[in-house]
Amino acid sequence: MQNIENDTFVKEIFELAKSEEVARMADKAISEFKSKYDIIELRESEIFNVLNACYIAKRFFGKSRYWISQKLNHNIKNGRAATFTPEEYAKLKHAIETIALELQALSDKM
Repeated sequence: MQNIENDTFVKEIFELAKSEEVARMADKAISEFKSKYDIIELRESEIFNVLNACYIAKRFFGKSRYWISQKLNHNIKNGRAATFTPEEYAKLKHAIETIALELQALSDKM
């Protein structure tokens, strides 16, 4: 049995995959996919037009909608703009990823 790492064809494929041409082709394919399925890239400021911030605040942080609203809008609190701590950003990222997986699972059942 031949070792796949020594196969010349496999080596050529790996080298090609590293090329700028393949990267451009991948970018083009992704752009075409997004256009075909009307996929947009949401900015952080737009994410809560799609997701319910109150739900995320309660489920993932145990906080109120006012708490998350202050953080998202950078309201002044105690003389400083309210922002997420690095730990809170990590938790928010996890929350969005969890919801994405749950939505995907629901979509798959339809």
